[in-house]
Amino acid sequence: MRPSVLLLATLLLAPVGALFATEPSKPNIVFLLADDLGGSDLHGDGHP
Repeated sequence: MRPSVLLLATLLLAPVGALFATEPSKPNIVFLLADDLGGSDLHGDGHP
């Protein structure tokens, strides 16, 4: 099966599972704490 057909089928059939859900689940929350980050620590332009 071609990857594009598989992707299309997945995107079309994925919401069908929501129709059969019995109760809403709790949201997944991820909390990231980084206490030693400086102003230049998160640059994405290749600068170390």
